Amino acid sequence: MTKAPEGVLKGDLSKMMNYFWAPLEFKFAISVAAVCCSEDPGKTPDENAQFVQHILERVFDKSDLEVKVKPMAYPVSSKRPLIISINGDMHRLLWYYPGMKALKLADELYGLLYDVVFDPVAALA
Repeated sequence: MTKAPEGVLKGDLSKMMNYFWAPLEFKFAISVAAVCCSEDPGKTPDENAQFVQHILERVFDKSDLEVKVKPMAYPVSSKRPLIISINGDMHRLLWYYPGMKALKLADELYGLLYDVVFDPVAALA
């Protein structure tokens, strides 16, 4: 279990609950955006990148994070590397597989983006 920063436990209950529930809410938001996405995942790396960007735009719609997704040059294969850029300076590599299930994609995105969303918060606590 993740241990909360010292100040969170001594603070009010709402801060403590936000600390523990926020990761679950973030994962839920990504899962809903992926499952409910009306975009077609496409067949080309560019279309796949556009599909993932559409999902992430829904997740970060009300935040100040700017997310861009673009394909990386790679030999033709069953996997497609997509570069996710956050605010132009943080980059993550997503290995996208055509036909990838929405919940698998959501799990991958959650794992890639968790530190972008929650590490700055923990550093400030």
